[in-house]
Amino acid sequence: MKQNNIENLGIGDYCRNNYDTKYDVAIIGFGWAHNYGAVLTNYGMMKYLQKRGLNPLLVEKPLDMNNNCYYDVVYSDMFARRFNQRQFPNNISRIYDDENDMRALNGLVDTFILGSDQTLNYTLHKSAQYYIGMGFANDDKKKIAYSAGLGHYEYMGDDWYKANMRYYLSKYDYIAVREPNTVKVLKEQFDVDSVNVVDPMYFITAEEYNELAKQSTEHLYNDCIVAFILIPNVKYLEQLDILSKKLGCDVVIISQFWEIDEFKNWGFKTVISPEVEGWINHIKNARFVVTDSFHAMYTIITLEKPFLFVINNNTSHKRGMARFPIFMSIPELEKRFLSSIEDIEKFDALEEKIDYQTIHRIFDEQKEFSIKWLDNALKQPKNQKIIDNPKTLNVLHEKMEIINKNIQELRTIVQKEKNIIIKEDVSYKEDVKKSFENLQLLLNKEYICKRYLKCKILSKILYGKKRKHYKEKAKYYHEKVRLIRKIREIYK
Repeated sequence: MKQNNIENLGIGDYCRNNYDTKYDVAIIGFGWAHNYGAVLTNYGMMKYLQKRGLNPLLVEKPLDMNNNCYYDVVYSDMFARRFNQRQFPNNISRIYDDENDMRALNGLVDTFILGSDQTLNYTLHKSAQYYIGMGFANDDKKKIAYSAGLGHYEYMGDDWYKANMRYYLSKYDYIAVREPNTVKVLKEQFDVDSVNVVDPMYFITAEEYNELAKQSTEHLYNDCIVAFILIPNVKYLEQLDILSKKLGCDVVIISQFWEIDEFKNWGFKTVISPEVEGWINHIKNARFVVTDSFHAMYTIITLEKPFLFVINNNTSHKRGMARFPIFMSIPELEKRFLSSIEDIEKFDALEEKIDYQTIHRIFDEQKEFSIKWLDNALKQPKNQKIIDNPKTLNVLHEKMEIINKNIQELRTIVQKEKNIIIKEDVSYKEDVKKSFENLQLLLNKEYICKRYLKCKILSKILYGKKRKHYKEKAKYYHEKVRLIRKIREIYK
């Protein structure tokens, strides 16, 4: 069934289209995200599976997965979804409500793949951990993780999330990760074996990039310095101005999210949130590229563009530097990774030709291993030992210990309530009632927060009476969330 463009459908229809087509494999990941790397890493995987003669399904983000400005702009028709609609019109799932609703996928698919990008990053999946853990998939379904990434040097979730992650990972048949460090983290923190493979963006060939670039209908600035910077600042702009004078060409800044007035003050051309094909076309036709984006590096390497990469020191973990060993282990690339913005001015090998033949030879060896691993994981039958994995019982015991610990903490809170009541000589009966109401709120915190987020989203995407209904519900749950925060502050 061909999926309609969101522009031609009410959002409610788009969210609840019914699909009964059978697929060979489903891709779980961030392919719907407002992020060029997230979109193209899923594109690379989808295209590869199609080349193998398989019929893949790109699974959409469920409604109860929390909003994140980096990975979602409420269910609007943004560049990620427009691109997926153009490239895979018959291979996109409907938008599911929650974990229970996603169980419908078991009737459509027998193999699930957790895709690449920072799919193991706690901060990006904490509101719906079941999504990347595939908690909705039956135990008799094959589960593969390919090039799943942490992006950091450790898993940052608390004990509860770690216990959940250990349980979910124990149900996977085959696991391959993107960063060498992640192999170590999974083994030490979750007792899970894995291998290191390349990001599926490297599956995309130069010919495929060129074909996508041809599909762009946006205005193109030719023979310029293209700066694709995720975290811009004034120092970047100063150095880009110096680089512009050195190379004798204009600067075009591509912004993934929003326009910044400072760009115009420097006289730079700007392209705000171009279509994916347009983003590729600008890099393809650039004279020189400056970036702080991990995934942009794959496009730059495949298209063999001269570049400088600037490590962004203004964000925590230096924008996930755990991801970069694959590039920085190659001397020809490593020398173009600058540790600070000011080093752009000092770099004196701008015109030096990059030995891409050597770089491709190294990457192709890693790609060959990665493809063999993926092909083997797809060919092998379901690992029956996973169904009765003894680790599962240990995880359940661990989670029970966490629950018991939380119950004890709640009992302490209740005791504090009683002590305060006695001390302040307030009506005992009424305050005990309030105490248990507070306790009930704390126990239902997760449910209330999820309901609030769901109602908030639906109040924005629906119309008429339904919008009004969910707006009122969102207001009701928002008050509950605020009360929970106040209670937690009191008993810190």
